Amino acid sequence: MAPRNGMPNVRLSTRTRGSSWQALTEPRADPTHFAVGGLLYSLVPIAFILALSASAAPATPTALTQNDAFDRQPSWSPDGSRIAFISSRSGTSDIYMMDRNGNNQTNLTRNNAENYLPSWSPDGARIAFTSLTSRRGGTSDIYVMDRDGSNQTNLTQDEAGNWSTTWSPDGARIAFEAAPIWHVDIYMMDADGKNQVNVTQTEAEDRYPSWSPDGTQIAFASDRDGRFEIYTMDADGANPQRLTQGLQWDYQSGLSWSPDGTRIAFASWGIPHTGTAISVMDVTGGNRVELTHPTLASLVTTSDGIPYSTHEVYVDHWYPRWSPDGTQIAFTSDRDAVFHFDKTTGGFAHESTGIYVVGLSETVAGVRSGGHGLTMWGKVKSP
Repeated sequence: MAPRNGMPNVRLSTRTRGSSWQALTEPRADPTHFAVGGLLYSLVPIAFILALSASAAPATPTALTQNDAFDRQPSWSPDGSRIAFISSRSGTSDIYMMDRNGNNQTNLTRNNAENYLPSWSPDGARIAFTSLTSRRGGTSDIYVMDRDGSNQTNLTQDEAGNWSTTWSPDGARIAFEAAPIWHVDIYMMDADGKNQVNVTQTEAEDRYPSWSPDGTQIAFASDRDGRFEIYTMDADGANPQRLTQGLQWDYQSGLSWSPDGTRIAFASWGIPHTGTAISVMDVTGGNRVELTHPTLASLVTTSDGIPYSTHEVYVDHWYPRWSPDGTQIAFTSDRDAVFHFDKTTGGFAHESTGIYVVGLSETVAGVRSGGHGLTMWGKVKSP
C-alpha cells in the first residue's frame, strides 16, 4: 500500500483473546478516516484509539466484577486487602465488599435506601457512606457503619443533601459536601457527626473533597472560576489554589491522593460526548498523565480476520481510588458493559458498569471486537 499525501504508512497490531491479527492503516489528510485491506473506514483519529504515552504500553485493566449490574465507586481498605464498592445487583444501590482480587463479594448495607460512595476510616474499622432515603423526593445523609455492615448510624440528619465523604488521616474528622440551599459547599464534622462547619462558603459548586495523607490539605473540584477545575486548600478552608486549567472538565466523580501525597488521580470529561478518562498529576498541577482513554471502536471481523468498524463507543472511566501501596488505581468503567441500541437517539447506551484496576505504569487503550471480547491496539514500527 503506497503512502498517500506524503504521509507514511503505520503498522498496527491487535490482540484478541485466543487469536491475533495485524492490519495496515494508511493515514490520510483527513485523520478521521483510515484504510484496512484496501477499504476506507470512518473512525476517530488513530491517536485517540491508541492513547499511548511515551513511556507506557497499552494494557488491559483487570476486571474485578463481571455481571449485568452497575458496580461503581471502589474504595480500598487501608491495608489494601479489601475493596468496598456499590452495586445495583440487589435491585437497589447497596454497599458491597470484596477481596482485592474480586472474590468474596458481600452486601453490607441491606436496607431500604439507596447507598453510595463508601469511604474507609484510616484504621479500617468503619466505613462512611451516603444514604438516600428515597429515589424521588428523599434526602441524602452521611452514615457510618462497622466494616461488617453493622451499627449503621446517621451523622447528619438534616434536609441539606449531604454527599461524598473523606476521612482525616487521624480518623477524628470527616469532610463532606452539602447543599443546604442551592449551591454545594464542603463541610467538616467530627467523626461522630458533631461540630459541622462550612469550610468553603462560596456561591460556587465545591465538590468531591479528598484529604491529603498528611492531613494538611484537601483537594476538591469547584466551578468558582466559571468551569469545574481541581483545587487544593488548607484543611480549614484557607489558601485555595487552582491546579488545573484547560479545555477539559476536571471534576468527574471523585479525586484521590497518592499515598505519598505527591500526586492526585482524577477523572475528566473533555470534548463533549467523548466520555471520561482517568488522569494523574502532581499536586502542583504539573506532569499530567492520562491513564485511560474514553474512546473505543466497535469492530466485527470477517472469517479471514479483516476488521470492519460498525460504530464508535465513548466509554467512561471515573471515580479513581489509589491503592494503599501506590501501585494501582481502582476505577469504575463501562468499557465491558452490556450495550443496547437506542432507536430514539440512534446511539448506544450502556446497561452495566464494572470495577477495574490498572497499574501506574500502564496506559489503557482498546477496541471492542464483536464476538471476540476486548481487542487491544498497539503501535509497531513503521515500515
